[in-house]
Amino acid sequence: MEAATQMGREHAPHVTMEIDGGLRPGNVAQGVRAGAGAVVCGSGLFGPEGRAAAIAAMKSGIAQGVASPA
Repeated sequence: MEAATQMGREHAPHVTMEIDGGLRPGNVAQGVRAGAGAVVCGSGLFGPEGRAAAIAAMKSGIAQGVASPA
């Protein structure tokens, strides 16, 4: 992801990088730190803890990624 983000910044700085697929609260911060400006999450919101808790956890992971960039 880091290489794609760097290439995007160099050649198309107006494009927002998006991550999609396999996202969970435990790994979303890594994608955000790598440069994703948009996050798409589907099945990661349907865990046993319920959607509200999963959404809150994803938001927390995104905030962690924003707060500690690469």
